Amino acid sequence: MQTLAIILGGITGLGLVAPELPPTVTVVTGVAIQITYAVLCRVFASQRNRAPLPWAFLGLLTGVFAVFGLLLLGDGDRGEEP
Repeated sequence: MQTLAIILGGITGLGLVAPELPPTVTVVTGVAIQITYAVLCRVFASQRNRAPLPWAFLGLLTGVFAVFGLLLLGDGDRGEEP
């Protein structure tokens, strides 16, 4: 549990903001944050004509980095005719 708390604390930033949190709280909060990033990526990808499912998975794994990457890439082309 401690190792998972360290990993999620680093990815989500909880380790910097609240290092005194118990490992179980860090893990539960970190998972909730990562799920939120996955949902954000899915919504942003849909709005920008990109495949939502891969972006949601990427958001779940990398969090805020996927959100920033998606926003920086701009609109995509999924091969649909206007």
